[in-house]
Amino acid sequence: MWLVFVDTNILLDLYRQGGESAERQLAALERHKDSLIVGEQVKMEYLKNRQRAIVKGQKDVKKPDKPFIPPILSEYQPAKTWKKTHEKALEQSKKVQSKIELIL
Repeated sequence: MWLVFVDTNILLDLYRQGGESAERQLAALERHKDSLIVGEQVKMEYLKNRQRAIVKGQKDVKKPDKPFIPPILSEYQPAKTWKKTHEKALEQSKKVQSKIELIL
């Protein structure tokens, strides 16, 4: 049976990476959790730098720009739908920001 040493950057990448890459990495760590070696220094470095990685990710999450719709198209159904979709996107953006605040 192999033992695997996990560096601090591997753990911090869970906050830095997005989507499937982070999910695959987390799943791999979970599958091999009985074989992982994580020393005290790694743990302390992780805790020290975790907040910085989360804050950087928070800055990268931008709220969607408001769509510009010329007045002549204000009653055009796709323009109305676009505007409603933007409002929903803003709501979801706020939820994401709130979740990041909770994580911090």
